[in-house]
Amino acid sequence: MIEYTEHHELDDLVKQVIEDEKEWPSLAPLREAGLTILSCMRTKLGKEDQLEKCMPRPAIARKITDLERVFISGHWIIVMDAWAWDSTQKERARAVYGALYDIQVKKTDKGWKISRRAPDLIEHSAVVKDCGFSDVTEQVLGLLSTQKTKAVMMESPAKQLAEQAATAG
Repeated sequence: MIEYTEHHELDDLVKQVIEDEKEWPSLAPLREAGLTILSCMRTKLGKEDQLEKCMPRPAIARKITDLERVFISGHWIIVMDAWAWDSTQKERARAVYGALYDIQVKKTDKGWKISRRAPDLIEHSAVVKDCGFSDVTEQVLGLLSTQKTKAVMMESPAKQLAEQAATAG
């Protein structure tokens, strides 16, 4: 059985992460736009009422639909997996930050454009850096770009021609 409930500690954590400019600098556009972001806890109970993991990520951001706005006021909602709540305060904050980072906010001539951020390895490295793993991020990105370059070169017809010319001459 899956159940959604209000959770005041989660509400406070979401507000805290949004407002903390020093700890989470990449959320500046979100702060500027002044969005109303709500939160709730998603709980899944399995056999014998055991708490189970119910989402692939500990927290996700969901846009509130026009229909839902009839009943609740807000723009987005952070849904936290109750299974992931049983962790340290820092891990909870990182999960909330990861969900908030998925909300893309851009200022345009006509106002704010708000959407879900498409997954992008380079941009999401900001999440990892903001969470304090900048050294690891640089290593992973360097490794991935090296592997991608090797893969592209291996598939390249020019590379094959160059290899054939080198062996023939």
